[in-house]
Amino acid sequence: MKKRFITILFITLILVSLPIKLIKADEGSSLFNGLYLINGEVELQSVKIDISVDNSQTSRVTASYEMKNNGKETQSLTLGTPLTSLKISNFKNSFTPYNYNSIIVSGSKINETIEGLDVDFDNWRNFNIPMNLKPGETATATITYNIENKQDYSGKVTVDMDMEHLKSWGSQPEEVNIKASFNAKTVKIYNFDNYFKVEPTEILDEYGYIWTLTGRDMYRDIAFNYYFVDDEIISQLRKIKNGQINTMISSFNNRDYSRVIESGKKYIADSKNTENQNIVYLLMVDAYIAIKEYHQALAIYDLIEIGTTDLGEIDEKIQYKTLYNKVISYRELKQYEKMYDLIDYELNYSSLNTYMARYLEQQIDLIPEKELSRIKETRTEPSELEKFTNKFIKGEFQPFLLLAIGIILIVLIVILFIRRKKNKNRFFH
Repeated sequence: MKKRFITILFITLILVSLPIKLIKADEGSSLFNGLYLINGEVELQSVKIDISVDNSQTSRVTASYEMKNNGKETQSLTLGTPLTSLKISNFKNSFTPYNYNSIIVSGSKINETIEGLDVDFDNWRNFNIPMNLKPGETATATITYNIENKQDYSGKVTVDMDMEHLKSWGSQPEEVNIKASFNAKTVKIYNFDNYFKVEPTEILDEYGYIWTLTGRDMYRDIAFNYYFVDDEIISQLRKIKNGQINTMISSFNNRDYSRVIESGKKYIADSKNTENQNIVYLLMVDAYIAIKEYHQALAIYDLIEIGTTDLGEIDEKIQYKTLYNKVISYRELKQYEKMYDLIDYELNYSSLNTYMARYLEQQIDLIPEKELSRIKETRTEPSELEKFTNKFIKGEFQPFLLLAIGIILIVLIVILFIRRKKNKNRFFH
């Protein structure tokens, strides 16, 4: 019985040591698996990687590796990048100052030649000929390509980069610079997440992340999630397969918002499926906001809150979109008290992504100064207990809590082990 209890405690210890929210990365099928040095010896000077999330289907990758031959002999370099199940298109590579073709080589000819790394890829895309670098020369190898996005389900994209490939170069650059950017035409602040495998060095105002990595940190995999909330709402609507819904979608794409609302009302009148109705309401809200009927948008949100959608993880992002639209509506209607209270609550009690938090703080500044002062005078400062509770809810104490639980479990296991040993000794005496 005690043995079973110890086993359960051990398993629990492992589980509580895991982060509450994990970013799934399909090992070996990253959006960026890197450019490997397969043969040759050079000093890697710097690495720059740029990933642009174009849409829900594809991303664009550009990676540059600056190298120098510090040896006394000309180096003949074989360079290649592994191919995975993710489809690649428009692949181009260059080596200062020329562009080169590429060839596909079986993994059986490449995998075992990579020193210091255990790789197992079916195929590689290599530079079509060896690159020659004379003693003292510096050159830059660059690869660019479009790649199919990784989606756990429709609407969510996992952007990940396998950085262990840098070990194939045999030398460590001074730093690695990585930039992730997003299509300016479609980017929305409610699409972002706030979980990263490696925290960005900088979160840009113009929507993007930058990592500047040095030392052993440059070998840590980069991963984060990005959501296409609006695309997913349309995708869920298409699944309903109804004439009025089809009219809604086509009208929305044509910016005929009045017809979107009309078709939505007709569907709601005939439908008894609450979940489908809520998804229809989401598009109707966008239409109402587009024609500046903010009262109607807020009224629709009251109806949505009667039931809930069941779209999995993206539901949280839909709540962010709801928050975003409510703030706009309250501001335009000059309902500053409701706007202030909503923002104040979310900033204090919700785990927001950086862009959403910045947006809400900026919106507070848009409240007329006299009105803002009046509102603040009627609001009380949270107590220390409320502040502590707020931090606990937002997960700020999670690492310490997990550590404490782990220590307690270890102590319990040790105590049980000692007691069991004493009981055995008493038996033999």
